[in-house]
Amino acid sequence: MENKAECDLEATILRKLSEPRHSHRHLISLLATYEQNGSYYLIFPWAGADLRDYWKNINPKPRHDTETIMWLAEQCLGLASGLAKIHRYQTLSSSALLQASSPGKTQTETVRTAMGPDSAPKEENMKILFGRHGDIKPTNILWFPKGPERDKEILKITDFGISRFTTVNSVSARERGRAPNSPTYRPPEWDLPHPIISTSYDIWTLGCVYLEFIAWYLGGFVYLQEFEQRRLAPDFDWVGVSCDTFFTVESRGSSAPIPKVKPAVTEVRLFQVLEI
Repeated sequence: MENKAECDLEATILRKLSEPRHSHRHLISLLATYEQNGSYYLIFPWAGADLRDYWKNINPKPRHDTETIMWLAEQCLGLASGLAKIHRYQTLSSSALLQASSPGKTQTETVRTAMGPDSAPKEENMKILFGRHGDIKPTNILWFPKGPERDKEILKITDFGISRFTTVNSVSARERGRAPNSPTYRPPEWDLPHPIISTSYDIWTLGCVYLEFIAWYLGGFVYLQEFEQRRLAPDFDWVGVSCDTFFTVESRGSSAPIPKVKPAVTEVRLFQVLEI
């Protein structure tokens, strides 16, 4: 990336989530950062594909067996657990750090003092920060194949470039600073007047990924593409443009716009897909 401030922000968040106390097997770990010729780079473990590419090229026709459905369920649970780790990030309070600091102490030494000898600080020394990933989508979920370090394939959430940690759960979208990168997965509140962004933003986007995960399992990548096509409808913000969001917005006269889940999302055609 070309912007040093954006690189530093993402690296800071990733370092927080890579600490032993906060690491999670379904969140990507940062290995290193470096600068070269005015560009800034983040180094991560090597993945086999992102989830979209996995659905399309690695496994476009999944088996309908117990092993596959159990793997799918385990990964969905793991991704939700990893996201929960972001949503409630526990860190040392400013008062605890101030009390532990003294002249000549480095920042690392101050943190170790505040943490205590067993690295388990007292509850009163901690504060909760509300984190938001802000761009959960299949291309921001990495697939790692089986290998010497793991006996099963695993999915990990990545790309924390627009993530934020705040002391309050809900903030105005204007405070957010940047629009979502992925119109497809944006939640209904984004299209309402004065949108408020909270952890529920990520929960909606992860739910959309779950639906696509199920569509892939039921009919492979072909059925997933069909699901996308059925969701196409005129976009509320862009006249003449269709979008495959999971909701639409209705406007009734002068009243406030009303978001509704698209019929294509609620209609289920399991018997046709599975040819039962």
